[in-house]
Amino acid sequence: MTPELWQRIEAAFAQALELVPEQRPPYLDALAVRDPEAAAQVRRLIAADAADDQRLRQPIGRALETFGEELDDPWIDRRLGAYRITRRIATGGMGAVFLAERVDAQFEQQVAIKLVGTQTLAADAQARFRAERQILAGMQHPFIAHLLDGGTTEDGAAYLVMEYVVGEPIDAYCTAHHLPVDATLRLFKKVCAAVAYAHRNLVVHRDLKPGNILVDAQGDPKLLDFGIAKLISDTPDTADQTVQRLTPDYASPEQILGEPVTTVSDVYALGVLLYKLLSGQRPYELAGLRPAEVERLVVETGPIRPSVASRGSDAGEALPAELDALVLKAMNPEPEQRYASVLALSEDIDRYLSGQPLQARAGGWWYPARKFLHRHTAAVGLAVTLFIGALVAAGYHNKTLTAERDEARFEASRAQAVTDFLIDLFRQANPNESQGEDISAREILDTGATQLDEHLSDQPRIRAELRRSIGTVYAYLGLYQAAATQFRDAVALHEDLDDPAGLGRSLSGLGEALLDLGQLDEAALIHERALNLRRQTFGDVSIPVAYSLSELGYVRFSAGDYVASDALGREALTILEQSGATDDDYYSNLLHSLAQSLQIQDRLTEAEQFFRRSLEWDLDHHGERHTNSLTSLHDLASVLVQLERFVEAEPLFLKVAAIETDMLGPDYPQHNLTLNSLGQLYQKMERLDDAERDLRDAVEHARRVRGAEHPHTAYLIVGLVNLLNERARFDEAQSLVDEALAIYAATVPDDYPHLATARIAQARTLIGLSRLPAAETAARQALAVCAAALPAGHWLAERAQALVDETVAAQSAGAH
Repeated sequence: MTPELWQRIEAAFAQALELVPEQRPPYLDALAVRDPEAAAQVRRLIAADAADDQRLRQPIGRALETFGEELDDPWIDRRLGAYRITRRIATGGMGAVFLAERVDAQFEQQVAIKLVGTQTLAADAQARFRAERQILAGMQHPFIAHLLDGGTTEDGAAYLVMEYVVGEPIDAYCTAHHLPVDATLRLFKKVCAAVAYAHRNLVVHRDLKPGNILVDAQGDPKLLDFGIAKLISDTPDTADQTVQRLTPDYASPEQILGEPVTTVSDVYALGVLLYKLLSGQRPYELAGLRPAEVERLVVETGPIRPSVASRGSDAGEALPAELDALVLKAMNPEPEQRYASVLALSEDIDRYLSGQPLQARAGGWWYPARKFLHRHTAAVGLAVTLFIGALVAAGYHNKTLTAERDEARFEASRAQAVTDFLIDLFRQANPNESQGEDISAREILDTGATQLDEHLSDQPRIRAELRRSIGTVYAYLGLYQAAATQFRDAVALHEDLDDPAGLGRSLSGLGEALLDLGQLDEAALIHERALNLRRQTFGDVSIPVAYSLSELGYVRFSAGDYVASDALGREALTILEQSGATDDDYYSNLLHSLAQSLQIQDRLTEAEQFFRRSLEWDLDHHGERHTNSLTSLHDLASVLVQLERFVEAEPLFLKVAAIETDMLGPDYPQHNLTLNSLGQLYQKMERLDDAERDLRDAVEHARRVRGAEHPHTAYLIVGLVNLLNERARFDEAQSLVDEALAIYAATVPDDYPHLATARIAQARTLIGLSRLPAAETAARQALAVCAAALPAGHWLAERAQALVDETVAAQSAGAH
């Protein structure tokens, strides 16, 4: 048998098995007219496969095992580039997949080679294969199999060389390792992270199923086979193209109906996958069904609940009803009723794992209230727990009551007051009160904040602590203006109560909220007041004083006063070490702040040492999947970039980005910094398309999460401007740098260090627009900021001076 005939048989057999049985006879009849030799062999393969009830899941592999002794595989032992093919792994979708080994003596390596024969596939299939190569080349994610190479054989067959993944299909892995529900969900979240990454890159996978998700020896999934993936921006498939290439068991209703496919089609497939992983069963048995029966079952009938299906399987744990709601929301036949994105699905899994109410759960008023009350570990949304914590603190600081009887009466009245307050707070979630509308955690907090004075008018100490606790929750949710309002009210109450300890805590909270709002001058005044109060109350060498020194130091750092920031931070570090208080996060945060101060002063070797100390502490105390660890990892990578150790920095940034997406969701405030850092790294590595993508994503993320008028947003905009200057797109750069400078003018002092960076970017833009006098002015303004805010000889000052010299010389040359 010739390689050409074998290729024709493979292609025809793959297409035949992707049709339902009733569609195969007319297809084979048409094939017999144009290629009778191949048609005869395909009929034999189909007959060999007919006894296998798994054909829809493994459409080619089983039949080839039966038929393989009669057909010699012409590709075995052939060499493609640096690789020699050793055996066939699978056939299906867009082509055959082989195991190969590197034989060019450079190093040992096993790879997977995906092959398509140009002589037997139509032009549209070749175009899809080329699209797959383009898609895979852009996929750099720890949970997606990497593209290593690609090309065309001497016979005209296109091929891809990909990472060879040794692992088990995800469903087999979960079964073999007896994963409990929580562990299964955490593994599934990694799959979601990979799919979400693909969606951000405008790619829908379209064929998510266990066989395309292998779990390696480390327990991490690898997403395989973009053979029918499609760029979202492309023209939609026709109905017959979609039906022929989908895997029916995991296909969405819109794929079965031949309607346009979007990212929520992958959400549906993930829902089916999660159904299988949790229950041990597929939601539907579609083998042998006619198209109309498949459509009615998937589109109209729907599956039984996974908790019911699991009772007939070997699944160990009973599934809670909450997971039924989550899975069935992902599998809703109506796309608009599913989770809006893979990230939204992943976030609901996070809510389940942390005991929070699910977005998918439709229940009465007591469901969110019960979940709200039963959470004891997560910080965000824990209003009740924080309220109780505040009461404990208030009780502790109320020990100045002179009589135990009075204290007991106070505690009893406080407990009753808070009980009544919480009952009224949750009453708004009753459908009779809310008119059937869902009530969010923020709305409950808002109501509590407005009702405090009414419910606890005669208990100012309790009101003060609860105000501070509500402010803390608002700040954690990123609602900094609301947080500041609560902290101000708490400060006023503590002042009337003559409670210096409580006043110090509320002042610290207010200072942090003002810093997050970009109001640096007022934040500094508030923290100075807290520091002086704590010195008077606790003495110079005390932990509260160290906290205030650290907080004030960070405000000085944010305002660009690095000398003051460094001095305050080192004084705080000394106090904590002398006091033995090195097991608190404050200690690591302080190490980190000192490293940042050294970094911006261009003392990079010292900065690396402090970042590594901070990272070591965070990993020892929190592990890798914690926001403090992620921040330390990110900032260590950033100083490595400045030291031009790019190869060391890139995997650190990619790890941070992957964990942030997987663990913290799309609105994690620091994620834009990671995107910006990746963009700047790729710019230095001259990967400009990747750089622009990540820098634009960073700016849009900051506008959404921080606000369009925040100085942090301006900082990220300037990074994008620098890239646009490099790409000679000066008109667009000018509009953006003007936006950034307007933000800075409204929010920061004239000697704010990042203003120098913005003015330098502006000068480069104006040079590109041939506006040399204006460029000189911008460069001199940058130089003035450097002189006021940065140490002598700083690299930013040198860059600004170079631009002044360049513009002056250019104007002088033009005058002659």
